[in-house]
Amino acid sequence: MCDCNKERSVILTNIYLTMAEYKVNKNVIKGFRLSSDGKQGVDFRTELSQADLAYAYEELNITDWIDKIEKSNEKNTSKKTKESSSKEKKSKD
Repeated sequence: MCDCNKERSVILTNIYLTMAEYKVNKNVIKGFRLSSDGKQGVDFRTELSQADLAYAYEELNITDWIDKIEKSNEKNTSKKTKESSSKEKKSKD
């Protein structure tokens, strides 16, 4: 029997980790927190991995105690900088 849901969660978690970093914010109260549906939870009394934090933030929607920090795409950032500088040159002409 295939545990496809678990495999899918691992794939999604890897995508989340590629796109952002997650950290526990200062508002967290040490203890066990349930997801909005009350079926799953996260234990904030222990050290949590990036994968645990990503899963809690994205899948369990526990966003009050976890901060998501988007990773910037360096290629897009440098491309936008070049485009804006060329637009500035055109506007000066």
